[in-house]
Amino acid sequence: MTKIQCKKIRSAWSRLRKFILVWFTLFLLGSAFAQPQSGKPVRLIVGYAAGGGADILARLMVPRLAEALGQPVIVDNRPGAGGTIAAAQLAASAPDGQTLYFSDAGFVTAPGIYDQLPYDPNIGIAPVANVASLPLAFSVHPSVPAATPAELIALLKANPDKYSYGSPGIGTLHHLSAELIKKQTGIRMTHIPYKGAAPALTDLIGGQIPLAITSATAALGHAGSGKLRVIGLSSRERISSAPSVATMAEGLQGFSATNDLFVLAPGGTSAATIARINAAVKVTLSSKELQESFLAQGAIVEWTSTEDLAIRIKRDIERWRSIAKEASIRAQ
Repeated sequence: MTKIQCKKIRSAWSRLRKFILVWFTLFLLGSAFAQPQSGKPVRLIVGYAAGGGADILARLMVPRLAEALGQPVIVDNRPGAGGTIAAAQLAASAPDGQTLYFSDAGFVTAPGIYDQLPYDPNIGIAPVANVASLPLAFSVHPSVPAATPAELIALLKANPDKYSYGSPGIGTLHHLSAELIKKQTGIRMTHIPYKGAAPALTDLIGGQIPLAITSATAALGHAGSGKLRVIGLSSRERISSAPSVATMAEGLQGFSATNDLFVLAPGGTSAATIARINAAVKVTLSSKELQESFLAQGAIVEWTSTEDLAIRIKRDIERWRSIAKEASIRAQ
């Protein structure tokens, strides 16, 4: 047998081994999804009350996630303290894959605004997968003489301290995003914190405040009424469900501050369990129908690997900690 023939045989055998390995891996993943992992339902904690943006998205996702996992999934609302109560519940749960947390940006802003948290965000919580990004909406009362992000920035610059803005609360991503804009542009405006987006928008529509920063989900529902004007969204690009609405970056280059929503597990959860759930989330989000349902709520489906989510969380914690420290923002 010649050297060339031996080389061809070795190459063919190598390809065959790779094919067998890939086939066996897919077989194991298929078996994991096909069979329930336990008789107990998975508890998906949401850190806000029923009917809020995160809750709506969680309930849209749950039926398909249950199918992908091969076991029931139930939503458990644990509202309060910007999601820190929910995160503490997760950290205290058994690391067996039976309890998960559908978190939002509150998890990455909390370390920068609380003197002490009831959990350790570094070891008490394990990243699993990103699910979606939800832009913030910068809305004004119709009486405000601005129709674009650039016009709004110019108006605020020309009238320091004249305008106030409402947000869902002190230390929220919405509040910190306004501080980021103030830092980048030098504008001055007064923050009025509310207990959620709904009361802030109520006062905006009623003319009690001229500007509000809320989730896109909350604001876009009112956009067609003429009672408020959505000036811009904080996403990097315009969203297909509201193509006529500009991004704030169109008036403030490089600005981006989306509210990411992601799945977390208790610290100490095994790598195999996290990989199984991550794969199930990926399968869940591949549904075109689900993607359209999310987009109708202003949310953009955006899955990530566990490793990428861990990097993103660490980066965002440091980013918003810096903004909170510079603006002397502390939770009250």
